[in-house]
Amino acid sequence: MTSSARSWRGRPACATVEALWRSLACELGPHGIRLVIVRSAGSPETPAVQEVTKLHAAVGGVTLDEYQADRGSGTMLRRLPALAEVANAATLLASDRASAMTAAITNVTCGAFFDM
Repeated sequence: MTSSARSWRGRPACATVEALWRSLACELGPHGIRLVIVRSAGSPETPAVQEVTKLHAAVGGVTLDEYQADRGSGTMLRRLPALAEVANAATLLASDRASAMTAAITNVTCGAFFDM
């Protein structure tokens, strides 16, 4: 499967969740509640992603390093986001510096998904 084909898998489910969050943002905004989404492509150092990556590498008959390199090669930055980068984005969104943001989707995917 090509990297571009792999990056579109699961998009209908993500779009449904994102639409729900936007609807909730509309309903809760008048009460002073902000809702934002942090979209991530999965950080390689998280335990869950490591386990799934090991399984996929074994099924594909490649080493773990080869599989991880392939996953990152399909992004615009040619890598996956580090956990600290995702946390930094979430921290910014939760701060007063982003107090005017709601119903927003923050793309922290290193370009695995792009907004149009």
